[in-house]
Formats: sequence, structure tokens, C-alpha cells
Amino acid sequence: MKKEEFMKELKEKLDILDEKEIKDIIEEYTGYIDEKVKSGKTEEEAIKDFGSIDELTTELLKAYKINVNKKEKEKNFINNFVESINNWIDKVIQCVSKKSNQEIIRMIIEILIILLIIGLCKIPFEFMEKYGYNIFQIFQNSLGRLLYRLWKFMLEILYLIFAVVVFIKIINRRYLDGITITKNKNSLKKTMKDVVVDKKPITEPRKRDVIDLLSSLCLLFLKFIVFWFILGVLFYILGLAFAFGICLLLMTKKVFYIGTYFVILSLLVLGVLFFIPMFNFMINRKNNTKALLIAFLTNFIILGISISASSIEIATIDWKNELPKDVVMSTETKTIKWNNTLWISGNVTFEEDENLPNDIEIVYTYPSEIYKIKPDVIRYKEKVMPTWEYSGYQNIIDYLIEDLKNHELHNYAIEPQITIKTTKENIAMLKLNAFPGNSSYQQCKKEVNTSGYENLSNYCKEYLEELWDD
Repeated sequence: MKKEEFMKELKEKLDILDEKEIKDIIEEYTGYIDEKVKSGKTEEEAIKDFGSIDELTTELLKAYKINVNKKEKEKNFINNFVESINNWIDKVIQCVSKKSNQEIIRMIIEILIILLIIGLCKIPFEFMEKYGYNIFQIFQNSLGRLLYRLWKFMLEILYLIFAVVVFIKIINRRYLDGITITKNKNSLKKTMKDVVVDKKPITEPRKRDVIDLLSSLCLLFLKFIVFWFILGVLFYILGLAFAFGICLLLMTKKVFYIGTYFVILSLLVLGVLFFIPMFNFMINRKNNTKALLIAFLTNFIILGISISASSIEIATIDWKNELPKDVVMSTETKTIKWNNTLWISGNVTFEEDENLPNDIEIVYTYPSEIYKIKPDVIRYKEKVMPTWEYSGYQNIIDYLIEDLKNHELHNYAIEPQITIKTTKENIAMLKLNAFPGNSSYQQCKKEVNTSGYENLSNYCKEYLEELWDD
């Protein structure tokens, strides 16, 4: 075979390639033949060194990522389609693997925006479907329903094809342009040089478009949300740091709850581990994912062990709903004038004192070694409600530390005891005045006013006893 005949046949077999690529190959192989002729070989011998022209074109097409010639490609459409999908997936994976966390988040936001826009593009298809429905309603029979279903099915298929094609085109244009799948270059049989060297097309910087703007706004909004999460985590870290400082102080006081202390420390470290990736996201810095993952796993293991130990420690604490026995109780007294229409509201106890016919003494009993109070009385018309304000705490920390050493805990939140002191008759009237809508109240109040407490009927005495017990 002569050179011209070889070149003509080679050009025909490579007609699936671009004209420029075919021209480059023809020039290259023309050079190979000329070099062999200069070395003393004939054109036929030089061409024979290349082997079968079919094998040569197959190798050339493989170098251009084409596995078969044009006729074979038409016969093996499914195989080529599957391979093109695999190549596209490989490009996506290669694209994602080269991006930072920040860029991946941006890419996800952009893809969601693209999907939203594609979803909005279904609106015209919906209008077309309703338009077809109105047209096929004219038939008013099974034929009309059949035609409408075919029309709807066709529109669904068209929209699916439209959505897939548009999505792939946008993804290719925005992310996959210029990416080639790295593979070993194929060497041609009987040649001393590679056939083709893969070249990446030089892409010019893309101008910012609407999707860029929307993705930037979404990213900014996401950072705004993350900022408030960071503030919450920061306060969480400060709170646990303060709690761990208290743990260290308790250890100096010889209060040892090691499991509980490690729980607080592990929760503190967990807060820091959550803070780091969020902070890096805010300042566009890459995370050391492997180190963070190892730290998370280690911390969770320590936290699990610590919670188990802490549960045992807490279970050994004896809870007592009272104050320590050595606490000294003090009293404060508030005096108000007696009035026949007065009534007392609140959790109080009554104590008879016949020396107080014209007064009511409100006695507050509380542990003065633990806290101080300011006694007060709120009056609303004829209602009297004893109240108080805490004016200061003292020695409570010492009591708590002593409790923890002994693995017990007393109730230091017990409210002051309030005792109402006045005569027996006044106490009866105070109780009756608290239930003005009751018929028994009307009857017994009349007896108290006319006959006095000592001459009450048995019914009223029992009624007052019930009120007393309540």
C-alpha cells in the first residue's frame, strides 16, 4: 500500500473525529513514513510496520477516549451510553474531591438553586396539560380520557428529558468543563511515540451570573445562621468552663466526684469540637477532618464511661427534704391590727394567743445561718397575704460542701414557716372569711358574731375544725 492510499483510508476511518484532529494525525503519520523512507525503507515497508490499519485506527480512537469506530459505535449504542454515564460520574467525583468544604457547600447550594429553577420550568408543562384536558373533554367518552392520558404521559416524558438534559448541561458548563479522566496513555503498536497527548482546554474565567449571586446570598445567609449557633456554643463553653472551675475548687476542698467532673470536662471538650468546624466555616478555613473525627470518637468514649461512673456517684447521695439538724432557726414578727372582715391567704399555721384580741402577729421562722429575709404583708382590700424577700445568703456553700463530703444533700430551698397568732375567736373568723360564698360560712359567721366562739353549735364547731385541718 502506497502512502497516499494509506493516508486516504486512514482519514476515512477517522472521520468521527474533528477535522483539526484528523489533520494533526495525518501530518504526524506522514512524518513517520518520511522518516522511515529516509532511513532506507520503502513506503510499503514503512506502512507495514504500523500493522493492520484497523488496529491502528482502534488505538487512535482509544487515545481520544473512543473505543470503537463509527460503525461499531452505532451498533453498540447502549454500551457507549453506559460508558458515557460512567465517565460523567467519574468527572463529578474528581470535581468534588478537589474542592474544599466551603466550595462543596457552595456547590450544593448552587445545585439546589438549579433544581428549584428546573422545578419552576414545569409550570408551562402544567398549563399545557390543563389545556389538553380542556380540549379532550370535548369527546366526553373513553376516547377522550385515553387521549388525555397519552397527552399527559407525553408531557411528563418531555419534561423529564428536558429536566435531565438541562441539569446535565448546566453541571457540565459550571463544574466539569476542563476536567478529563486521568488514564494511562495507549501506545501504538510498531511505533516509537505516543499517538496523542491529552490536552485540557484552556477555559477563560467565567463572569458572575444570577446563580452566582443567588448562591452567594444563600451562603451569606447560612453564615448568618451559623454565627448565632457559634454564639450559643460559645456561651455553652463558657458555662461549662465555669462549672469545671467549680469542680477544681471542690477538689481542693477534698470533695471527689471524679465521674461527674469528667462528664463536665467531656461536655466542655465536645462544645469546643463543635465550635472549631463552625468557626472555620465562617472564616473560610479548611478543617482537619481526620483529627476532628478522632477527637469526637475519643471524647464520646470518655463521656460514656464518665456518665456510667457519675450515675453510680449520684446514686449514693442521700437526699433529705429538711435542713441540717444543727441549723439554728430565728424568728421575725410582723404585727397588724385586727379587723372583723380580715382573712389570711397563703400557707400558714394558726396558734392561739388570748393576749392578742385586737392584733394579729405574723411570725416568720427561718434558718438565719443560711439566709436572711425581709418579712412583709401584702394587703388587697380585706385580704392579707404574708410574704418575704431573701435579703442575703450566708454559710450555704459551707453546708453544701459538708453535705457532698458526707454523700448527702439537704433541702436548703425550704420556705420560712409562717405562724398566725391571735385569739381563738379571731382565728375562727379569719377562717370563715376565707370562704364568703359558702352557706355554712354565713350561718357560722352569724353565730360567732351573736353568741361568741364558746357558744357555737356543734355543726359550726365541726365546720371550723375542718377548716382548721385544711
